[in-house]
Amino acid sequence: MSILFDAIKTVQNKPIDKVSETLKNERLSKCESCPFMNKKTRSCGTLFMGGTIVHNGAVKELCGCRIDDKITYKDDACPLNNW
Repeated sequence: MSILFDAIKTVQNKPIDKVSETLKNERLSKCESCPFMNKKTRSCGTLFMGGTIVHNGAVKELCGCRIDDKITYKDDACPLNNW
């Protein structure tokens, strides 16, 4: 699905620089241990919708992105600042 996301990001004038496999695996490990990752859809919260949660006493918005795509791009970040 990465090619599709490359195209979407390009149309949106966003960079498509990717991280190394090592960093990608580190990010994935953090996501997989997150209680807000939807294991069924492998997304950050509800797929494509995200959701509002309370994390460390603060209200946060989950992004709804597919984890396998989100961890790939250098300029993407965890909405909970875990990576």
